[in-house]
Amino acid sequence: MKVILAVDPIAPVLTGIGRYTWELATRLPIVPGIGAIRFFRFGQWVKDPRVLRSSKRHAVATRQALASSRAAMWAYSQVYPLVAWSRLRNHRSFLYHSPNYFLPPFRGPSVSTFHDLSVYRHPEFHPPARVSLMRREIPKALRRADHLITDSHFVAAELSEYLSVARDRISVVPCGVSDTYFPRSVESLEGPLARYGLAPKSYALCVSTVEPRKNIANLLRAYETLPSNVRARVPLVLCGDRGWISEEIHAAIKRARREQWLRYFGYMPEEELPLIYAGACVFIYPSFYEGFGLPVLEAMASGVPVVAANSTSIPEVAGDCALLVEPNAIGELADAVERSLDDEDWRERAARCGIARAAELTWAACASKTVDVYREVMSRVG
Repeated sequence: MKVILAVDPIAPVLTGIGRYTWELATRLPIVPGIGAIRFFRFGQWVKDPRVLRSSKRHAVATRQALASSRAAMWAYSQVYPLVAWSRLRNHRSFLYHSPNYFLPPFRGPSVSTFHDLSVYRHPEFHPPARVSLMRREIPKALRRADHLITDSHFVAAELSEYLSVARDRISVVPCGVSDTYFPRSVESLEGPLARYGLAPKSYALCVSTVEPRKNIANLLRAYETLPSNVRARVPLVLCGDRGWISEEIHAAIKRARREQWLRYFGYMPEEELPLIYAGACVFIYPSFYEGFGLPVLEAMASGVPVVAANSTSIPEVAGDCALLVEPNAIGELADAVERSLDDEDWRERAARCGIARAAELTWAACASKTVDVYREVMSRVG
């Protein structure tokens, strides 16, 4: 097979979709059955996706600003299909895979990955310009795609029920977890964590972009209700870049930092994250809506007990390994956090269960199953 993979989401700071795209870009070339692969980004051919990881971080901020502009999004939706058609018109013998919803006109077979339907289900969590663009482009992608991939059965069901997509047009291919996430000894963590003023197993952790969908505001409210001695003994550590519509959340973060029970590190370098995960005594992820929930899997692979929301795809990813709570129930979330810190029997069971669960989901398996989808599509369209 010959494949074109769109690599638009790959950037110096990888989001969940960026991570998914990066793992496919680096693993697909070595999966048996791939005869040739080309990479396509914003209408241009990319020889080596690694160069996209080394560009300046200010480019990411520029893209976020453009995503909030209705004029910029409208211009993009008008111009990009024409540019893409021109570049792709002589490649109909390839299969085109978009890992991020958008699918330009293409004369050959095509596949699109849908990670969630939050712009339909929760438009309030996104800038209006982004909602308008995606609601224009998603129906086009559904018409153009020969087949769809989702990260979870939850999203597959939403596509079928909410957008009337035939279930036999959808394949579920779960995301994976990098082998850089694994349990580590206290001794190996002491030096690296000291650089951040942290000690192993002395903090609770949340890794998340700071935006409304991730429910950081309720996490802060819940943590604030914990006894002061608990917050002093186990402060909350929050790692994540600034996201959409986050001004009020950042104001709450500043208040919590002044009260000294929250440490906010913002963007955390990728090479540091596995250490920060492994050093936590509990991982908390109360997100309102997820198409998969990769941080939950990364925490479990690190041997860290998890408290998470019982919503959307998270129970599917966590299985029986996490304490799952209603994301709007602040008291329930606070109680679960307190139990996760004090119940040693549960902590040991959750850690063992999480490690076993994470071992079932690898990026190598994700890439291999994605190629299986390609084969199926190619066999149908010839």
